[in-house]
Amino acid sequence: ARAAAHRKVEVEFRQTHPRSLRERGVYDAALILDFGTYSDLDNAEILRVVASALKPGGRLLFGVCNPYYWCQRTRVEHRSVEGVDIISRYEFEFDSGTVTSRISCILPTGERRVLPTARYRAYSLPELRALVTATGLADLKVFGQEPGQAPRTDLRLDSLNTPYFHGVVLKPVTGLSGEGI
Repeated sequence: ARAAAHRKVEVEFRQTHPRSLRERGVYDAALILDFGTYSDLDNAEILRVVASALKPGGRLLFGVCNPYYWCQRTRVEHRSVEGVDIISRYEFEFDSGTVTSRISCILPTGERRVLPTARYRAYSLPELRALVTATGLADLKVFGQEPGQAPRTDLRLDSLNTPYFHGVVLKPVTGLSGEGI
């Protein structure tokens, strides 16, 4: 968004749940944050819906938990934000290939609050390639990230030290008229 504004390029941004996309072949690009929050079937359906909404040649950027990183160890993080202590515990469940997140907060009053447990499907690179291909997308590229977790296309993927895969896929252009699949 900042780069587009700096270059004086007009960009229209829309925010919606991927399942509610009804348009077909109208978007140049899409972004899915926290991909993998649903079942494998639902995640595949989300990719299919987004793929159908992209123009031929359109790109999708998504972030997904990296199983090679998360399976190495249980992580517990503690941070304080505006007087609230936040304790996050992350565990990898081998049977389901998911990262489980449990977050507790201690308010300035001493009161404890526990957020609902969240699960994120952590797809291996071969699983991601198969999912991308099966949903009509192609040319998966996976990138590393800087310490602040922002994707960096100029960084080589360090699969053991990168918590998240940042993937970019393309909606192929096919046929004489340039129609997508």
